[in-house]
Amino acid sequence: MKKFTAGLFTGFLITSSGIAVAQNLLFPDVDPNAYYYQPLEEMVNRGVITGYQDGSFGPDDPVTRAQLMAILSRYDQGLKETYALREDAETPENDLVKWEGDGYVFDYPTTYTADERGLWTIEEYNRYLNPPDGCSICHIPHYEVYSEMTELNLEEYVTQDLEFPWSTFEEVRNLAGIYPKEVTIGQNEFIKVQVNENFNTTSYYALKNGKVIRFRIYFEDRDTTELQEMMKSLTIE
Repeated sequence: MKKFTAGLFTGFLITSSGIAVAQNLLFPDVDPNAYYYQPLEEMVNRGVITGYQDGSFGPDDPVTRAQLMAILSRYDQGLKETYALREDAETPENDLVKWEGDGYVFDYPTTYTADERGLWTIEEYNRYLNPPDGCSICHIPHYEVYSEMTELNLEEYVTQDLEFPWSTFEEVRNLAGIYPKEVTIGQNEFIKVQVNENFNTTSYYALKNGKVIRFRIYFEDRDTTELQEMMKSLTIE
């Protein structure tokens, strides 16, 4: 039976890793023509194999279980660091797309699909295109984006847009139990309104230079954090 030697084990490691080999000086007891020479070079350069204190490698020495565990541990750590670097290099730092509306712009993640109604995850958009029986657009979670010019102030616009029979927030609070709130997101001031009738929505309204921008989330349990990150980049001309 062939001994499981240091040289044989080194060749196995580098073959399994699939990582390119470098060229450097090695140990005095290693023949440059040995089949494991280049794999050993790579393992030394990566700090996986260190050799003996006297500077030799001992290519024909049997590998003990203690040595095996130490080598595998350093090898595993090296692979984690290597592939982490690869993933970082392949992932853009700012994986964003610009939504360019009529007089306004903001950034949204490429994980969303955009259309004239708003922003959808892939799953949501597929459901929108192929809705189950009896399912309307309002019942599919998504981020709706809408804008228009108005001569109304924001309080008047919001109450009209939500089809309340009143024209002030005080009436909305006292008679409907709905509490519009002023919030600052990024460089803009918004009115935030949550409505839980028929279907749950959270709406954000901003008004500047006669243009109102409305972001609406369908379903109250939808996380608002990601939408608010998009809204931080909103610029209204």
